[in-house]
Amino acid sequence: MIWVTVISAGREGLGKLRRPFEIRRRETILPDESTGVDGDPWPLAQADAPYRLVFPAPLRLRRKGRLIESPTLADLVAALNRRIAGYLPERYRSLWLQLGRQLLELARQRPQVAWQGTRLDLVRYSGRQKMELELHGISGAIELPRGPGVLLPLLAAAQWLHVGKQTVMGMGQLLVEPVR
Repeated sequence: MIWVTVISAGREGLGKLRRPFEIRRRETILPDESTGVDGDPWPLAQADAPYRLVFPAPLRLRRKGRLIESPTLADLVAALNRRIAGYLPERYRSLWLQLGRQLLELARQRPQVAWQGTRLDLVRYSGRQKMELELHGISGAIELPRGPGVLLPLLAAAQWLHVGKQTVMGMGQLLVEPVR
């Protein structure tokens, strides 16, 4: 389904001038950002190895209108569930939300080391609102000493989708790193 969408977008073109494009080759991007052969770049055999979830760019997760300053794996999974649901066609959303509740329960049970990080606030100009906006966020990491388990593919997707509010600006960028 993704390739059909990309091929259609290529025919219709991108940008203001709608310039068509075609994909001449593709490569698998592995977790360490190297490229490799087609296959499973996120082998679940490694899912129980220690991992670190790093947020180098500001992360904005909110609960009841307030910034979550010490997020947990469950907070991240809840935000990812909402983010992914927004990309799905309506007919699949209820199935995803049902699966999301199960993933959230698994995240709550997964051992983790408490959030280590600091505040990282930014100011940006909003053309729509014609004013500068202050964006409150945090930057830091969570360690998963026994790995993310079955949550690894979800976290792999989060590296490209990002997490939290204002993600279109690159905020909420996630790096999933094996702990060596």
